Amino acid sequence: MCRQLGKRLLPIGQLRPSMVMLDEANPKGEEIAYLAHIDELARPDLLLVLGTSLKVDGPKRLLRQFARSIRRQGGKVIYVNLSKPPSDCSAFVDYWVEWVIDEWVRDLKARQGQPGTGIRRGRARRAPRGPLGSKGNPIPLD
Repeated sequence: MCRQLGKRLLPIGQLRPSMVMLDEANPKGEEIAYLAHIDELARPDLLLVLGTSLKVDGPKRLLRQFARSIRRQGGKVIYVNLSKPPSDCSAFVDYWVEWVIDEWVRDLKARQGQPGTGIRRGRARRAPRGPLGSKGNPIPLD
């Protein structure tokens, strides 16, 4: 019947970029785990969490894993996003920058190295707890 109407018997397949759906395992999971392990061996003291709402299990696990390691080094975790970190992740985030990521980075780059801005390359300075980084109140870097 379908052939007579000029229709296909089977639907055309869909191409999907290399994205992982919420209920799927990441096909590059082993590579990600290996790279995470290598990064932990470097003993970082700062984690910038950018571009995720932390609603998916994979990024949440990475945040928890890295946050524990970074805090053992005396380091900090900074979350940059317009939305607050989810409540089940907030214990792993030291500072929240409430800003569009691209705008925040442009602002930091524009002020980097300028006298009196307190922004230099190298290390982060402790800022008061709570929502930080809304326009006009970015996290001060030392």
